[in-house]
This record gives sequence, C-alpha cells and structure tokens, in this order.
Amino acid sequence: RPINALNIQSSVSQYIDNHKRRISEEEAEARAKKEAEEQAKKEAEDNAALNIAVKQAAYTAKEGKKHITVIDDDTLMLKMIREHLRDKYEVVIVPSGSVALKFLETKTTDLILLDYEMPGESGPEVLEKLRQTPATADIPVLFLTGVTERSKIAKAISLKPQGYLLKPIDVVWNADNRSENYNFLHNDKSMLEVM
Repeated sequence: RPINALNIQSSVSQYIDNHKRRISEEEAEARAKKEAEEQAKKEAEDNAALNIAVKQAAYTAKEGKKHITVIDDDTLMLKMIREHLRDKYEVVIVPSGSVALKFLETKTTDLILLDYEMPGESGPEVLEKLRQTPATADIPVLFLTGVTERSKIAKAISLKPQGYLLKPIDVVWNADNRSENYNFLHNDKSMLEVM
C-alpha cells in the first residue's frame, strides 16, 4: 500500500490538536484548583481574623466606654491606633472589609475608622455595604488614608462619611469639606465629640 502524505498530515494534525486540547484542559483544571485553594485560604484567614476580632470585643468590653472598630489592611497602623485609643475606648482592629462586615453582623460599634484603599473590598465599597444594612447604616464612619490628592479627597467626601483622616493622622476632613487641625492620636478631645 502506498503512503499517502495527506493521511499522514491529517493524522499528525489530529494528534497535535488532541494533545493541545488535553494540555489546555489540564491547565484549566490546575488553574481552577489553584483558585479554589487560594479562596479557601482567604476564607480561613478571614475566619481567623473574625475570631480574633470577636475575642478582642469580648475581652475589651467595659461599661461606659465607647466602642471603635478600626478597619485597615496595614497591621502596623491597626496596632498603633489601638494603642493610642485603648485607654479611653474599646478598640477592635479588623484587617479587611469583608471581616469587618461579618463582625458587625453580630457586634455593635459607636464609630468606624475605615481605610480608604485596601485590597479586596475598598473602603468606599465597605461603606456602601454598611449604608445598605439597617443595623450599620447610621454608624459614623471616618475614612483613613495616605491619599492627599484633593480630587480623591473630594471623591471620598462625596460618599458622605462623617470625616476623612489623613495618615499620619493629624487632620480631619469633615463632611462639610472643612479641615480641622486635630491631632487624633495625641489630643485629649474625644473623637466622638469632634463628630
């Protein structure tokens, strides 16, 4: 029987196509598995952070003290704010918006200090969700950020938080778009009184 070049070419092409399809399917399965593992890891981290926040709230519960929830992905900033406020307030620190939203489903707070720029859910996204939930809609929120561009500050103010704190925290931009020189961490005034 003579060798037919077209048959050989067709067989080779079919083999190559099948091989490429199989590799693509394996790559897609590997990507899906990796994404599922990353999602599971993030959920485990969020649950661990939520458990820590709940334990903090239970540990710091004291009669007569106002409660502040600080939401920031910067752990150094979280610790610094907690240290400066804990003598006068109950302070719970939370590392992400999603964890804070879960925490606030069962806990109450008098004030939220919310980082404007965070990975995952940004501060504005978290604020929108807080405002859409009846239990959290009226909680005063102050944005925290290192962003100093007037256009971004104006955008943050347009979301109607009670204020906007610049990092390092020494200026309060209130909802009337006025700045007040106010050293948040070292002044004896109550943050709740400023609002």
